[in-house]
Amino acid sequence: MINRLIISFCFFSLPLIANATHCDKVLANDKLIVCLGDDYNEADKRLNEVYKSLRTKLGPEEKQSLKHSQRAWLNKRDDQYDAEAAPTAGGQVYQPTYIQCQIDMTNSRVKLLKARKW
Repeated sequence: MINRLIISFCFFSLPLIANATHCDKVLANDKLIVCLGDDYNEADKRLNEVYKSLRTKLGPEEKQSLKHSQRAWLNKRDDQYDAEAAPTAGGQVYQPTYIQCQIDMTNSRVKLLKARKW
């Protein structure tokens, strides 16, 4: 019963998953997945740009620290994706939930790197 309530809530809140971006108006699940996938690709591209730019501004010890921090974040990130999406496994909102988690965590990492708080 609780699983049905969670799935129902998630299904009816699909437009909210996109966090008020251009994807929030997409109602078809397959199109939402594509839209969110595009958003994730952009976030990942920004992360890579910020990371590379930051590395050019750091000394050897700071670069090593950043590299270690980034690897730890990558491991944590993958576990978090799974944990966030697990309650929706097997349902229509699994992929949108997973992708939205990717977007959110990647954007958060970009902010931390820009603030040099890794």
